[in-house]
Amino acid sequence: MVYAYGNAQETKNSDGTWKYTCQHGKDECDGNILEACAISLYNKTAQWFPFVNCIEEADDAPSKVAAGCAKKAGLDYTAIAKLAASRQGNQIMHEVATTTNNLNPPHQFTPWVTMNGKPLTSKQLDDHLVKLVCQAYTGTKPKACNKYLRSIQLCQRNVTNNH
Repeated sequence: MVYAYGNAQETKNSDGTWKYTCQHGKDECDGNILEACAISLYNKTAQWFPFVNCIEEADDAPSKVAAGCAKKAGLDYTAIAKLAASRQGNQIMHEVATTTNNLNPPHQFTPWVTMNGKPLTSKQLDDHLVKLVCQAYTGTKPKACNKYLRSIQLCQRNVTNNH
């Protein structure tokens, strides 16, 4: 699961809502809530991930690219923006904050990625995530792993032949 929170901080307002302060400013906070609301509205990863990925890869502020990213992903931006501006959207963001703050092992940096309950090292984060998942997965490997398995087998074969 993706939790769009990073190193943000939250404080409770007198009306019971939450105020967010993000490491990289207001644009980051705007992106976080738009991503969290899209994930909430579209519960299938194949639906929301292209939207989140588009925002994360953009050079412009999330508020400038989100509508285009939603259109490109086939999502209803009006619904996402309406939820993000609502009290319910604020509560969704609070749930993301609570989940992030209660991660075990605790969140130490961004991105904080865990696999099988263990955080990835900075060296692993530089590697291709699909490759890491395929190497760690103990069940029948999905087709997406085929090219990584072939390259691992070739490397192992070359090491064996050279020693």
